[in-house]
Amino acid sequence: MIEWSGIFHVMATPFTDGGDLDSSGLPRLVESALATGLNGVTVLGIAGEAHRLTEDERRRVIETVVKKTRGRVPVVAGVSASGTHLATSFTRMAQEHGADALMVAPPAGLKNLDAVAEYYRTVAAAASIPLVLQDEPVTTQVTMPPISWPACAVRSPRSRRSSSRRLRPCPRSRGCASSCRGAWRYSEGSGASTSSRSSRAAPTAP
Repeated sequence: MIEWSGIFHVMATPFTDGGDLDSSGLPRLVESALATGLNGVTVLGIAGEAHRLTEDERRRVIETVVKKTRGRVPVVAGVSASGTHLATSFTRMAQEHGADALMVAPPAGLKNLDAVAEYYRTVAAAASIPLVLQDEPVTTQVTMPPISWPACAVRSPRSRRSSSRRLRPCPRSRGCASSCRGAWRYSEGSGASTSSRSSRAAPTAP
């Protein structure tokens, strides 16, 4: 049973002026975050602009953060993707490189909630570590009902800190089916921090 609680910092991904992953700056960013006394680190989320990273860059982020934290706090890695093939591939990679849990948002724009549930079931089948269900309808355009798959997952209270979120485990985790045990529901609050370089940003209309 998961007993994590407290503040999990949602890390931005640092880039160089040229738009490359800032591999030397990432460890310093991790250490600065840990110095605040947080309870966990989340990487490759929406605020971390994971959708702008190559698979190799994703791997390097997970490897670096896991190595730098040295087990001091749990590391949650985002594995969200546009479909199950990519999401399960990211899942296996994150597990292989030491993530303690996986954060998964529904595929953007997918309105069929049965398909959303099947997506989560497929990712769960590939996972051997806990899942965090990321609920961020502003970005994904997917509105999940209060009771979604897994049915016992609970919405977590929003943190007042702009760069952090609070997580709490499913209160029924001891009695759930194995595919649901340990699942968490993650609710993205307003004002999430985004801090990567403009060279990675998508063009916007004038």
